[in-house]
Amino acid sequence: MNSTLKNIILGMLLMPTALSADTFSEITNAMVGSSPIIQAQQEALRAQLLATKANNTLNNPEIEFERLWNAGEHGDNRWSAGVSQRFEWPGIYNARSKAGQAVSEANVRRMDELRTEITAQVSKALIDYVEASRKATMLAEADSLLSSLRDATEKAYRHGETTILDVNRTAVEAAGVSADYAEALAALAARRADLEAMGYNPRTMPPLSFGIDFPNYELLPDESYLTAAETAPAVVSAMAALKVAEAEAEATRKGRFPGFSLGYRHAFEDGNHFNGLSVGIELPIWRSGKEVAAANAAKLASSFQQKAVLTETAGRIRSTLNTLHGLKTRISLLAPPVENTNNQRLLLKAYKGGQITLLDYLRESTYFLDARLSLISLQAELARAGVELQALTPGL
Repeated sequence: MNSTLKNIILGMLLMPTALSADTFSEITNAMVGSSPIIQAQQEALRAQLLATKANNTLNNPEIEFERLWNAGEHGDNRWSAGVSQRFEWPGIYNARSKAGQAVSEANVRRMDELRTEITAQVSKALIDYVEASRKATMLAEADSLLSSLRDATEKAYRHGETTILDVNRTAVEAAGVSADYAEALAALAARRADLEAMGYNPRTMPPLSFGIDFPNYELLPDESYLTAAETAPAVVSAMAALKVAEAEAEATRKGRFPGFSLGYRHAFEDGNHFNGLSVGIELPIWRSGKEVAAANAAKLASSFQQKAVLTETAGRIRSTLNTLHGLKTRISLLAPPVENTNNQRLLLKAYKGGQITLLDYLRESTYFLDARLSLISLQAELARAGVELQALTPGL
């Protein structure tokens, strides 16, 4: 792949655009807002809530009709008709209503948790894109410099001003950087494809550009995060699920009380009409004990799950904080001699001025290029860790 074609591809992947400082957040919010995963989960939870409410209504009334034919020669046929309505113990309806309210609240908390998860996933995918775009841009610069140096060395060799070894060294180094640049372009295209697979739409969302920066999260004192585990979306959602299990266990317990039915009946027998009242009692003696035991077991499982999520979240917060502090220290040491400096140009100037040899230039140029790429990787890791911490403690 020649330099002109690679630069055209880079220009297509990185459309230079004047972007606001909030472009990262704008793209993230747009992608999360149109996520089909969130929409699907929202409808699934709504269906669950409607099913819970449907379970707390009266049974359908039952209409009965009976007709008996007289097999003998005397007597009239008999028939009867009636309508009845079954009722459960009154306290069950109130208990199920409370369970429905708990389910409704749990659905809200689950959606909050899901949005936080999707936001973190989209943010990390966008960070991957920013990392790939920065590396591609940096390697494009190095590829251009080495291509120019290779051409100049070949020209100097034709005029007898250098050796074939210098020409070969430059060609080998230029080929290596050119291959790295091609890989960077492929990685950049893959990261863009990842974003599009997650819902990025270039027609309706801000454009992807080299102007997008890594998100910067200002850290609060560690104590602020370590005490925030109980308000993490996953923990709050687990607590809401526990309340649902408790409410459902209470409703199941009240289901052990008898149900009853009331009805009106009309019968015709021997030429006479009869009107009457029917009363029935349902005795829950076969299944209710096992149902209560199952509900209590589910409540206990939810309790353990809530504690497990709280413990795991607190551990993830501590681990993420340690990662952030370590990355900040490494970046603070590496950034000053690498970031916002012009080491490559200074090296080229020193080489052209005869202060260093070609071999020194190639070796030092590779050294500083690797350092710059390492710095970008560290900055991307820092941004991803910041997203992780923000997802664990969104209220801070």
